Amino acid sequence: MRGPLNAGVCERALRLMSAALLAGFAAATNAQTRPPPASRPSPDELLWGEIHALRDAQPETSARDERIAMRERLITLLEEYLTLYPGGPRRTEAVRLELQSLFEVGALGCGRFERLRERATALRRDSDDAEIAAEAAYWLLICGSEAHDVATTQPNEVTPEPATPGEADRLAAYIEHHPDSRHAPRLALELFDTAERNGDQRRMRAMRDLLIAHHPSHAITQQLDGRLARVEAVGMPMEFEARTIDGAEIRAADFRGRPWLIVVWRSGDAATARLLCEVENWRTETDAAIVGVSLDLSADACRSACRELGISWPQVCDGRGPASGFARQYGIRQGPLVFVIGRDGVLRGVTWGSDWRTLADAAIAD
Repeated sequence: MRGPLNAGVCERALRLMSAALLAGFAAATNAQTRPPPASRPSPDELLWGEIHALRDAQPETSARDERIAMRERLITLLEEYLTLYPGGPRRTEAVRLELQSLFEVGALGCGRFERLRERATALRRDSDDAEIAAEAAYWLLICGSEAHDVATTQPNEVTPEPATPGEADRLAAYIEHHPDSRHAPRLALELFDTAERNGDQRRMRAMRDLLIAHHPSHAITQQLDGRLARVEAVGMPMEFEARTIDGAEIRAADFRGRPWLIVVWRSGDAATARLLCEVENWRTETDAAIVGVSLDLSADACRSACRELGISWPQVCDGRGPASGFARQYGIRQGPLVFVIGRDGVLRGVTWGSDWRTLADAAIAD
């Protein structure tokens, strides 16, 4: 619960109500010459309009003191809104914005988050709203991590990096207790990334499963589902069927008995161009086959890049970029990425950058 109304808040409430009454009186006075408005602004709408305008306002300079002053003014307005309208329709949004603003003030004040910690603790303890409690718990999680600089970080995107096992456990505990939180997908992605680096498929699978259960349509859920499928596919027969930009049908069975690569790429990147040339040179020295899966947004762009680079192997490109079927199936957002398949049709590995050569040479040797 917020504290009792003070004189300043009461005076402001009277001003807001007077403004709303005046707006209604003006509309009634001009009723014969003007059509009446669809609705009259209520006092809480007037106050929220001020909050909305101040939230989107940009400081005239980048001076730290000016930025702090603007956020302090916003916090004051939000406190008034939550005091005057504790059950208002924008209560949850107001709490989110208040906590974000307290974070910004703390970060601009050299990492002093005492006010944020105090407010978030009170909300988590006293609120009967699960969404607000989850928001408060998230910012307490942030307070427990290293200080952030808002000059380079957006408050909505602040994520503590699980650099230590203890930090990872804290993130996992938050997600377990607040799986429906709007922050859960991003935190799950951080844990998934760490688990993938450590080869921890159990945690990778747990994060994927949690998001499927609580955030089934979220983009991160789809990404983790594909990335886990990519990891789990290693050591299994490679499944592949597609139509090339020239209209030919390609199936994994076509390459049985030969090592082959699937190279996922997109034109316009110098590093990708170098890798494609390396793959092409390697191909001419072996009996391997190569199929390209282009993330370009048109088949013409793919053809043009192939001509420029002197690449003749089959290319698959449906013009949908990262939304293409193969990219979605394996959680691929960008390239280059190389799938290495052995003579037995089993996927030996999936790798970025120059590591592909080690896997490819091993597949040739078998």
